[in-house]
Amino acid sequence: MSEIKQLYKIENGALVALKQNDIHNGAGVSNLDRYFSEHIAEAAAAGWYELAEVEPPECDAETQCLESSYEVVGGKIQTTYIVKTI
Repeated sequence: MSEIKQLYKIENGALVALKQNDIHNGAGVSNLDRYFSEHIAEAAAAGWYELAEVEPPECDAETQCLESSYEVVGGKIQTTYIVKTI
């Protein structure tokens, strides 16, 4: 049995994780995470992607915070971080 890949969708600028049992084409589907993990092209067609590994930049927790945005690049969701002063 292969490892289940965690897949995400971008909705209203935020990441939403695919659940084990979720909605696909208007119907509830059991083990949708496993199915899409094994059928990545079909998952991408439905808007579900793996998250690219990106290390967030360091910031001073007392004076700074991180803002993030997301976009699909090369078949994975890429996170872009911006350090903001509070």
